[in-house]
Amino acid sequence: MGDPESYVPDNALTTNVALVPAARRILATVGFQLPPVLASATGELHRKVRRITTPYFSATTVRRRLPDIRGICRDSIRELEAELESGPVDLSRTIAFSVPARSLQLLSGMPAPGPSVLQRWSADSLELFWGWPERSRQVGLARSAADFYAWLSNEVKESHGEENLFADLLAAGIDLERVVSLGYFLVIAGQETTRMLISTALYRALEDRSLWSALGNPQSGPGTANELIRETLRTNSSVPTWRRQSA
Repeated sequence: MGDPESYVPDNALTTNVALVPAARRILATVGFQLPPVLASATGELHRKVRRITTPYFSATTVRRRLPDIRGICRDSIRELEAELESGPVDLSRTIAFSVPARSLQLLSGMPAPGPSVLQRWSADSLELFWGWPERSRQVGLARSAADFYAWLSNEVKESHGEENLFADLLAAGIDLERVVSLGYFLVIAGQETTRMLISTALYRALEDRSLWSALGNPQSGPGTANELIRETLRTNSSVPTWRRQSA
């Protein structure tokens, strides 16, 4: 990443494995394409898109929206407590999912599908593009990816004149296909990798009952949680590698 002239991100949005013709045909029916943009682009295109995107997710923006993000956390905890009355819950599919998904929507202004749909689209697209799906699974994953792409394309078209990231990109002259490409990557990876990171941190804490107790003790303050997150980022990042190909 320190030598972008020699190692380029042109393969960031291509599939890890070759897709079977039946899967490719399904994607083609919705005009599926992910042209280079932001993470998969270099040079002036990357810089132009980054200038528009960065203010939405800068440290200043996040600090300004912290009260709202804390509100999202509190709402998610209340929902979790209600579910616990009926029995055990999966933390990775409840609070770990809802907080980053809602926070991304809050910061970007971008639309989002319902939680269950977003979970399915995220998991399926990640497996299709960044996993190693068996040939027999690719057709089902492609149908899911095509549904997501069609929904996203329509949302980007409808965003003209709105106050959100999609509208700002279009107003700056970024073509529709590239805005959809950015949205495809951001709506999935922008919240899914954060869900993975939160899930990993919760898993590490649950393995150590004394740590779990300390996290729930108001007298511990934020230091215990901060140290847990720092250690998780250091040793168990949700994105330990990033694709590059030699120029």
